[in-house]
Amino acid sequence: MMAAGLMGRTLEYTLGYLKSENIDTINSKSREMMAVAVAVGSTKDGDDDDGRPMLAMVNGAWADQHFPLKPLYKEKILKDTFNCESKTVDFATKAVKVRKEVNAWAKAVSGGLIRNFLDPGHSKYRHSAHPCKWALLQRNMA
Repeated sequence: MMAAGLMGRTLEYTLGYLKSENIDTINSKSREMMAVAVAVGSTKDGDDDDGRPMLAMVNGAWADQHFPLKPLYKEKILKDTFNCESKTVDFATKAVKVRKEVNAWAKAVSGGLIRNFLDPGHSKYRHSAHPCKWALLQRNMA
C-alpha cells in the first residue's frame, strides 16, 4: 500500500527493496494475497476442524493529522485497490487511544484472530514521541 503512493527515487528504492520491477506487479501480488486470505476464511477462535492453519489479513492505514493522506490516494489506492480502511488520527497527544482503537479494529475485522496488534508494553515505542506511528511502521515491515 505504501509503495503505491510513492514517486521518483523513493519509489525506485522501494521497488528495489521489494525486488519488484514495477508497482503493477506489487498491486497484482497484493490482490492475490488478499484473495487467498478471503478464500481461507476464519473462525472466531482461530481453530479449524480439519487442522488447517487459520489466516487473517487486515488492511488499515492510520495517518497523523499533521500529515493527512491525499484524497486520491485514499480513494483510488487504499479503498479501491487494497480494500483498505483509512483514518486520520492524533498520534502526538492521543497515542494510547489510537492504540486501543487499532487493536479493537484489528480484532473485529479479523474475526478475533488478531487480538493485540499494538502491544502497550513494546519497549521500542513505549517512550517514543509517536508510539503508534513507530509500532505501525515496525509491524508493517515485519
